[in-house]
Amino acid sequence: MADPDHPDDLQVVWEVPIAVGATWVGVEPSLPEPRPGAVYVISRVVAEHFPERADLVWLDDLVRDEHGEMVAAHSLACFHPMTRAD
Repeated sequence: MADPDHPDDLQVVWEVPIAVGATWVGVEPSLPEPRPGAVYVISRVVAEHFPERADLVWLDDLVRDEHGEMVAAHSLACFHPMTRAD
């Protein structure tokens, strides 16, 4: 993930561990309770059902291959301003 203090320097990045968990199907998935320091990577469609949650993010600025398949994302997006905890 790009360092927000150096957004244009792609050589400066943060390492972000990602836990892969369950897949929810339906309009109202049962999301885990918010935890300090944790964000949940979900689809934007799901995030729109929980606009009050500042811990929900989705892949943004997608990179696609020649077949239109998503292969990467340049950033994460959310409905709330993110702050960096030092």
